[in-house]
Amino acid sequence: MAAIGAARWAAAVAIKLGAPLHIVHARPSVGRNPSEAIAGSRAIAMELQHESATAILESASHAARADCGDLWLTTAQVDGAADAALAI
Repeated sequence: MAAIGAARWAAAVAIKLGAPLHIVHARPSVGRNPSEAIAGSRAIAMELQHESATAILESASHAARADCGDLWLTTAQVDGAADAALAI
């Protein structure tokens, strides 16, 4: 998975720089639809995205900590585009 490779690379760089690592998973919006019939489907899609993001963040942070145990590492899930999440 690309997220694990990226987390391992970022962890190695953070250790070399003596810096903390903050891993962010950005979730794009599933969109807006005024129909109540679709509201239930949208809620399910949002929950599945949340569960997926949680699993990805856990896998990436475990891999980073396995490679660089002394690393100060935090994670976050952000609703929205990746470029906006990285600007935080």
